[in-house]
Amino acid sequence: MSTATIGAPRDVRPAAAGCYLYGVVPSGTRLPDDLCGVGPAGPRPTLIHHGDLAAVISPVARDRALGSRRDLLRHARILDELAASVPVLPARFGVVLDDPGSVVTRLLEPRRAPFAAALARLAGTAQFIVSVRHVEDAVLGEVLAGEPDIARLRELVRAGGGAAGVRVRLGELVAGALAARRARDRQHVRAVLEPYRVAAVTRPVTGADEAACVAFLVEHDGRARFEAAVQRLAAEWAGRARVRLLGPLAPYDFADALVHGEG
Repeated sequence: MSTATIGAPRDVRPAAAGCYLYGVVPSGTRLPDDLCGVGPAGPRPTLIHHGDLAAVISPVARDRALGSRRDLLRHARILDELAASVPVLPARFGVVLDDPGSVVTRLLEPRRAPFAAALARLAGTAQFIVSVRHVEDAVLGEVLAGEPDIARLRELVRAGGGAAGVRVRLGELVAGALAARRARDRQHVRAVLEPYRVAAVTRPVTGADEAACVAFLVEHDGRARFEAAVQRLAAEWAGRARVRLLGPLAPYDFADALVHGEG
């Protein structure tokens, strides 16, 4: 889930030598003992402190090429586990700085104020993602029931009638009706879950059947209410859509805007 946020300083080479960066957390954060970092040996991450900030890092070999699925999953797992208990600003996968000193002088010190402000805004929250995928036959049935013109054209085509232009027109009408339902369902997801979120970001959908993918920033204290609302939405759409909830996650979709003062 590493769609991440904190980039490297402009001249830092991804997958270079030294300190692999996972993210930035408040100073005083305690790392779980069972975390495994990127690389074959799975080094345990450590913290580099600077004032009220700390960078989560682990050593990485100079000749180690990053990019395996295992590395990506370890990167995400460390960030998501931290986000369950402390605010975290996730780094993009593959950011490496030369040494512990450069973590301070090139990352933490020059960005201390915006990092601290963003962490303060994220305190007590975590990200969740709600994905909605339509059950094709069910939603197509809705279209046919609610759009008489489409239903008539479909019956004409199925009976062997209608020129090629009729088939093209039918395809256009069906595609437009399905797109309208996806847009309506995205709005419904946000409206239903609006009372339980701190912020929300609509993400790009993947695949023709995905109607909505929305990231929500949720307070830890309100997590149970948010999850219950998602369950009610899933029950409401049972048989016509599959509702999936992912989280708690690191705030991949929110941290960057907060660092730049946009949240």
